[in-house]
Amino acid sequence: MSDTDASDDLPQGAETSDPTARRAKDTLFEAPPMGEQERMVEAILFATAEPVSVRELSARMPHGCDPAEALVHLRKRYEGRGVNLLKIGDAWAIRTASDLGFLMQKETVETRKLSRAALAHP
Repeated sequence: MSDTDASDDLPQGAETSDPTARRAKDTLFEAPPMGEQERMVEAILFATAEPVSVRELSARMPHGCDPAEALVHLRKRYEGRGVNLLKIGDAWAIRTASDLGFLMQKETVETRKLSRAALAHP
C-alpha cells in the first residue's frame, strides 16, 4: 500500500491533462457542487471492496464531475479520522487507519468437551 499525498497523484483545480476533466469543461451540463461530488466518490469507495481508479469513478459519476478533485478534498477530510483515503497502485480505497487495525481483530473462544481423562481427575 502506498500512502502518498493525494496532491502528488491528482490534478489540482482546472489545470489538468486528464481528458475526463477537460471533457467536463466542454459539457453542456453543469457539474454538481463539489460537496455533492465528494459524497458520490465517498459512496462508491465505501461500497466497493476493491480500490477504484479515477477513470472508474469518472465513468460512474455524472458528466462534468471531477473525481480527482473530490478525492483531494476527501483525503483532507479524512485526515486523523478512523478511516483514511489511500492510494493503492493507481486506484483509491477507504481503509481503516493503520493505528486502529487492532480493533479489527476478532478474538474467538473455542469451547470443547473435556476428554475422559480430564473428567476423571477432580
